[in-house]
Amino acid sequence: MLKTKKNVIKKDLILLGAGHANIEVIKYLGRIKLQGLRITLVSKNFHTTYSGMVPGYIEGIYSWDEINIDLIKLSYQYNINVVVAEVINISAKEKKIYLKDRAPMKFDFLSINLGIKSNTKNIFGANKNALFLKPISEIKSTILSIVKNKSNNVAIIGGGAAGVEVSLALKERFRKSNINKNIILISKNNDLMKNYPLSVKRSLKNELIKQNINILYSSNVTKVNKSYIEINGSRKLKCSCTILATDAWPPDLVSSSDLKVSKSGFISVLNTLQTKTNPNIFASGDIADIENYKLVKAGVYAVRQSKTLKKNLERLYKNKSLIKYLPQRSYLSIIGLTNGKALGSKYFLSLKSKFFWQLKRYIDKRFIKKYKNFNY
Repeated sequence: MLKTKKNVIKKDLILLGAGHANIEVIKYLGRIKLQGLRITLVSKNFHTTYSGMVPGYIEGIYSWDEINIDLIKLSYQYNINVVVAEVINISAKEKKIYLKDRAPMKFDFLSINLGIKSNTKNIFGANKNALFLKPISEIKSTILSIVKNKSNNVAIIGGGAAGVEVSLALKERFRKSNINKNIILISKNNDLMKNYPLSVKRSLKNELIKQNINILYSSNVTKVNKSYIEINGSRKLKCSCTILATDAWPPDLVSSSDLKVSKSGFISVLNTLQTKTNPNIFASGDIADIENYKLVKAGVYAVRQSKTLKKNLERLYKNKSLIKYLPQRSYLSIIGLTNGKALGSKYFLSLKSKFFWQLKRYIDKRFIKKYKNFNY
């Protein structure tokens, strides 16, 4: 078939990873249909899991299908190509991505929105003997492993928001399933929820105590064995079910690529979301560190970044000047509790109520609905 001027491919845009930002790019660019631009999504999975609804899934409020977006259906809706494969390296110089058990793919533009993993640095045996909350796409098998594990103790390493929410959600799931297990939340700091207001820390600590969740403070896990974990290099805690909810850590391919990285090892980008040394490559979400900003790894930033990312990909293709992403100074943080309640926090104010749970549920359902209504 002869190609007409309308379907001649001039440039290739690869969307690497199906995070919050890239799935919005699919919807936006799929609608405006830039002439001559071929768009391909490369994802390890056929689905992408919405992190905001994971605690609800663990607790049993949502089904697996409810918290996932079907990438094949989404891409088909907007005439986007899909390659289901695992990326193992990125070459900015060659303009190629390297895939496991597949030929490399060339690109003219690249948008990286991959997931991150839990930090296992300085925890001997963690990679072999622990379960992981991240990458989030594997949470279903992780939860099944926890429920089936015969250990009386379930240890969750990490006293941040993820560790606290998952501890409470698991406790409620065990209660509903008549499973008797001790949950132990381990924090390397002398408190929980680092960088959160004191009112949030106090409220969540009281909630954990109320739910009979044990908390260990100033406890640095140094080793994870099949039958125990080692704390502070000496103390041993009997446990054969250990879950990592530690700090975010970039996937291995970031360090092996030729992209410039930040001091913490994530892809370094400007506030246009372009990588510092390659203006044709963008990175957003947790995998990116924006120059001159110290942002926590939170999905709310990835969602907001999508507005800048989609416009800048379009503007770069049209040779127009790019816009800048300006992170919001604060945002409403909603942490799910049990019994249909959530803790809402902004600035130094916090409040626990059923209203915040209903608000969170509304926001989460509205977000995922945008990518699950298909018209063929």
